[in-house]
Amino acid sequence: MASACGRGGCIRPFVSELSVLTAEPGFCGTRLAAGADRVASDFQHLGEAVAVTANTAAVMTRLGQYAPAQVVGACAAITPETTLLRLDAGAVETALAVERMPMQRLPYSLQFYCSAGAILHKCFLTDCRDDLDFARLTHDWERGDRAPESTPTRGRASRMTAGGDYAAQVDSLFGDNGLGRRASLPQWGSGHAWRVPPEMALAALSMAGNIRMPLTKAVGNMGVAQIHNGPLEQVRRSQSLAILSSGTCTLSLDMADVEEAWVTRYEGEHGEAWMLEFYDWRFHCVAQIAAPELEKPGLGGYWEQLLLSLRPV
Repeated sequence: MASACGRGGCIRPFVSELSVLTAEPGFCGTRLAAGADRVASDFQHLGEAVAVTANTAAVMTRLGQYAPAQVVGACAAITPETTLLRLDAGAVETALAVERMPMQRLPYSLQFYCSAGAILHKCFLTDCRDDLDFARLTHDWERGDRAPESTPTRGRASRMTAGGDYAAQVDSLFGDNGLGRRASLPQWGSGHAWRVPPEMALAALSMAGNIRMPLTKAVGNMGVAQIHNGPLEQVRRSQSLAILSSGTCTLSLDMADVEEAWVTRYEGEHGEAWMLEFYDWRFHCVAQIAAPELEKPGLGGYWEQLLLSLRPV
């Protein structure tokens, strides 16, 4: 989600990204009556698409297929090499179907916005070629029906206590961009969470990239988290940007805005597990990187030792 504020304080009033988009010359779009959960549930049928999720200091982009979307409170089911969306549908105020605009030459897209008009997620439909196909695709979403209600198998994540499974860690970002989660980390205790310098965290990720370790990377904001699981192939720097590459997925971190990194403990599929988190100077959680499905001993054990080596002496 873009911010009008620079480091140290706000110097400009917030500008609604939704208002900017709709004011562009040649804009043509439809506000969808269906809920965000209903729209997102159909993303898996869109074919190849470009998924983009951003916050104040990070952006994740991926070209490929979507996995079935998940709502907050549901158990996490992560399919390797797919785009997984996890969302708090109540935080999505506007779902917009945007036609191709001559000024930008971008493909058709589906976009989610919060109540303040900030972008939560964009889906660019690379397989949709003409206006008729796009109209057929969005016709059902123009009605007000929502996806069937599902019963969560676990409760909404608590931001104030340590523990919980991988899904709980991601869900704790919704609503406040992880601000409450960050405030609670010092109370988790030295055995569950500790702060590390961001450059040391990047160095650990570079070591994981040297062996193409399969990692689960998440970039979230107040309403949507985009998750990708796949081998980390490269960690490189381009001025202030740290770029993590994994196949057709790219996670870019603006290290000029990243203030701190944390190692945190949670409950993985094979017992206790460890996550690397990045926070910006606003104390928003901008990225989470973990290995919830790796077994120990093996790559899961290597990831654990890599993060435990960052523990302060």
